[in-house]
Amino acid sequence: MSAEFNHTIVLAKDNRESAAFLAHVLGLEVGQEWGPFIPLALSNGVTPRLRDAR
Repeated sequence: MSAEFNHTIVLAKDNRESAAFLAHVLGLEVGQEWGPFIPLALSNGVTPRLRDAR
């Protein structure tokens, strides 16, 4: 059986601001907020999900 890494949670001081910055730098679009998470879909299938660290 193989394992696949497809998402990770990233703690941020301000998840909206951090997601917007990262999306701008990487040329991505910010995904729709889901609960406390804001996802960014990368081209390799991994989705960092930003969450407020507060």
